[in-house]
Amino acid sequence: MISIITVVLTGIVFGLPYTSDEWKIPRPGKADLTVTFIERLPRYPGTAYSYQHVDNDPVLGTGDLLPPKPADTTKKGWPDVGEKITFIAHVKNAGTKPAIPFDWHWTLDGREIISGVTEQPLAPGQELVFTNYWTWQTGDHYVAFDVNRVGRDDEITRNNNTVVDQINGLAFHFFVEQGLADWFTTVRNGKGSYCWEDWAQNQVQEMNRTFRDDVHPTTPEGIKLRVRLDRIFVIPNGWGDPEGMHTPAIVPPVDYDNPVLFPWYVKTNANSTAETYANGNTGCDGVWGFTTGYLKKDPAKGNSNAYEVLSHWILGPEWALFHELGHQLGLHDFYLAPVSPDQNHALPGVGFNPGIVFNSQMMHSGNYAHDDNIAKGKGRWDVNYRFWEEGAANDLSKDRYRRRGMFGWYIDRIPASNIVQFIYADGTPAGNGKVSFFRAKGRGYANPEIPAEPAYTGTTDDNGVWILPGSPFIKAFNWGSNGTFLYTVKKDGKIWYAWMTYNDFNLEYYRGKEIGEYRLMLTQYKPEQKQKQINAEQ
Repeated sequence: MISIITVVLTGIVFGLPYTSDEWKIPRPGKADLTVTFIERLPRYPGTAYSYQHVDNDPVLGTGDLLPPKPADTTKKGWPDVGEKITFIAHVKNAGTKPAIPFDWHWTLDGREIISGVTEQPLAPGQELVFTNYWTWQTGDHYVAFDVNRVGRDDEITRNNNTVVDQINGLAFHFFVEQGLADWFTTVRNGKGSYCWEDWAQNQVQEMNRTFRDDVHPTTPEGIKLRVRLDRIFVIPNGWGDPEGMHTPAIVPPVDYDNPVLFPWYVKTNANSTAETYANGNTGCDGVWGFTTGYLKKDPAKGNSNAYEVLSHWILGPEWALFHELGHQLGLHDFYLAPVSPDQNHALPGVGFNPGIVFNSQMMHSGNYAHDDNIAKGKGRWDVNYRFWEEGAANDLSKDRYRRRGMFGWYIDRIPASNIVQFIYADGTPAGNGKVSFFRAKGRGYANPEIPAEPAYTGTTDDNGVWILPGSPFIKAFNWGSNGTFLYTVKKDGKIWYAWMTYNDFNLEYYRGKEIGEYRLMLTQYKPEQKQKQINAEQ
């Protein structure tokens, strides 16, 4: 006899969408032990960088130049081999009933090194900290802390009983305003608990999962970088900046292990030396704040707040957060690469969009694409799914021990020389054509313009091949806003064109090529058709 069993799966395990109302399940009247985060001490300062700004340069345009300049190259960023390291695990009862005494366990590199049992019950909302020590070693190592392993207490969930961190993972510091933390006690999150800290830990763990699964030809083991949640601060309502990273303020000099926080608006005092809490002036690699602005009711959406409208963010990844944390790790916005038709002065009316593969990556509009594909069930998180663009994946993976600043680290990583072959749509080479190469001008934090005059000119050989006479860049801007390039090929009274971005050059660099090789299919320029299109759109 064969029984047919129907199983309803929730969560993004196997890439399935969340059930829409799971977050509404009321909190049971039970205890709930959670390991909220593990600190690693001592902390060393993140890296503060500055950029040379150019404004209305006749060739470059406007923007901030790469490479970034570290503010202080003498600061120590990592512990020394043999240095004593302290781990502090934070455990909280996020339930409504006292937790009975529980067992606890420290594990290093998969080997349990110390354990014990608490002596007293833990009241709802009460926190305990557990300390352990280690001697710093090179390479990847892992620390874990777990509680209630034997399951003596009947908890709301045991999905939050363990945290495992890669010890040399880059550190995030999160801030949550009290009102938002309180609201999260009323909704069930993706770990099955009712605790904002669990929700935050889930975001970091899922981000690491996107790294693990981002397998490209040049990152066959995925992205090797790992991040960890090193500190959570619950701050009063109104302390998080409504703009930027939504963090509070600090006043230098900062005690990296125990920073003193101030409301964001102290920065507005003319005599204040306060600064935004950021990765460049504190002991972390990335920051983000979560304010009660999430709870603002929207009359146009049934008087619901942002999380009630986007309830899959309660249960799973908040994809827009991953995009912002990508910035914290040094990645730039890809959506400054496209060119508007009215900003192309070489071929008026011709615009450029890099296409879906480029556009669906996390630092373009990928946060929206992934929100649709994974959270809303239009796709599957499986072995074929990619979250991060291949160049970004290389930057995160190959430079994973670099303490982070912002932005655009790898844009100008290109082969020493570059060869382009131009072909027509039927595959035949565009031999003996007159080539012009146009490099974009930056317009600040905006999409670029293509100037009327080319940077290089030349002629293709019989096989349609042309060697770029120099670097595609004079200097690159940190947002990639001058990283789009237009080629025109003139032959037999006709004009043909093709596009490239910094991304094409980056990938050849990461493929280990000193000479980049590119094959571009040409499109014929028909100015009368383009002018009709422009007139129709006006």
